[in-house]
Amino acid sequence: KSLSVRETEALVAKAGSSSQPKTRSKITKDADTLALERSLTNELGLNAEISKKKKGGVLNLHYQSLDQLDDLIRKLTRN
Repeated sequence: KSLSVRETEALVAKAGSSSQPKTRSKITKDADTLALERSLTNELGLNAEISKKKKGGVLNLHYQSLDQLDDLIRKLTRN
């Protein structure tokens, strides 16, 4: 169709972007997991995320500063 290289590149980019929408499927968590996350977040004062795996799972605690990390370690090692 006597397109320039730039016009061809633009058409290819446009075709590639419209053929496959970039959406992430969000995995929904059950009510018990969400309640545990909220409870941990409130108790520890840090954002807590729980992810289930095939065997077991992962608990992520997000801290903003070393002081928050120190406080968390103190809470976890209390006797």
